[in-house]
Amino acid sequence: MPWKNLSYVSEDTVILELHNIAGKDTTGRLALAINRLKRDGPEWLIDVTAGFGKLMVHYRPEIIEPKALPAALSKFLTSDSMEPDTTLLQGIIELPVCYDPRVAPDIESVASQLGLSVSEVSQLHCQGTYTVLAVGFALGFAYMGDLPAALNIPRKTTPATRVAAGSVAIAGSQTTIYPTETPGGWHLIGMCPKPLVERGITIKVTLPIGSRAKFKPISYPTFKNLEPSYS
Repeated sequence: MPWKNLSYVSEDTVILELHNIAGKDTTGRLALAINRLKRDGPEWLIDVTAGFGKLMVHYRPEIIEPKALPAALSKFLTSDSMEPDTTLLQGIIELPVCYDPRVAPDIESVASQLGLSVSEVSQLHCQGTYTVLAVGFALGFAYMGDLPAALNIPRKTTPATRVAAGSVAIAGSQTTIYPTETPGGWHLIGMCPKPLVERGITIKVTLPIGSRAKFKPISYPTFKNLEPSYS
């Protein structure tokens, strides 16, 4: 089977743990599996979510027996079923970010701790393309990797009680954007005016698992002009 471990955690829920938990290949495999499961909509499926190298599947035991579930899931995770899906592979999502200290309360501290200038922090943060490895903590909160090694910094020892929506942050080898105001222990190095969650008849997130993103620096005046678009 295309997973390292399978655990039944309740009568209608199973968790699959893949190899290479935080690897980009694993993430892409999970993203495509989720996309295909939701697209095909097997009658036994209730819901499916993913974490770091893990897939949690809620199913209907009255429709499919637990012993038959692994074979049913395998076809969604095997290499033969992993061809590109144009509904998921939408290219690189560009995210505008203002790195000005007026909206980036930790960028000067991060620069000092890492022996860099503020400009070097922003340049390093913008230089690569990131992959969403998992989504969690809050709706639309995307764990993106990998940061350049020069920006690796441990989480804060004392988390902030309030982090503004749109805050761009780093911790360890990952980066994220806080989609809503929440507490948080990551270092805040910028602000993004782009909404990350669209609420309507259905909820759509800008950064689903497996998607790719790149940060584009913008000036403080440009950010102020765009700021009202963030809600």
